[in-house]
Amino acid sequence: MNDMLIRLAFVLIAIIALNAQANEYVWDQVNDYTTPDIYRDIATFSPFGQEFTPSLNCLEIVELEVSNFMSDPARLTINIRSDSITGLLVGTSNTVTIQGYYTGKSTFLFFPVELQPGSKYIIELIRTEGNAGIGGYSPAGYPSGCAVLWGVPYDEIDLWFREGVIKETALHRLTWGSIKTL
Repeated sequence: MNDMLIRLAFVLIAIIALNAQANEYVWDQVNDYTTPDIYRDIATFSPFGQEFTPSLNCLEIVELEVSNFMSDPARLTINIRSDSITGLLVGTSNTVTIQGYYTGKSTFLFFPVELQPGSKYIIELIRTEGNAGIGGYSPAGYPSGCAVLWGVPYDEIDLWFREGVIKETALHRLTWGSIKTL
């Protein structure tokens, strides 16, 4: 009986593993070619963000290079605004916790945000607790926008960022024959 339960558990685990889903990111606009050479503090430079000009009509994910040099965690959210850092709010991400003494990529997820390809949008950083720095580059290299510090666009600075959509991909489809074979 125990042998039968072990086999059944193995089959169920195999079915779950084989039928898993993976998320693949389809990046639209990116400025992620090298390690950032500067970090700008959100609290000091607020309102703070990065302009971008999408070619896709939707946004579901933004990744940023972040750094928390303090021991206490920081909590950040992203707003997507149209035209300027004070423009129409078109989307808000989940809140992400940045642990103390962390430097690396952080992923912000959105319910699908409708975008107009070719129009200017801004990734606005909002700190809800603590503080963190966002990685970037000077001189700037992203041709379709620039960093926004103190609410003013700065052509000579860009943030490290990626924005795009999430494509769900099935890793393996099970058939009744493959289940019987297990």
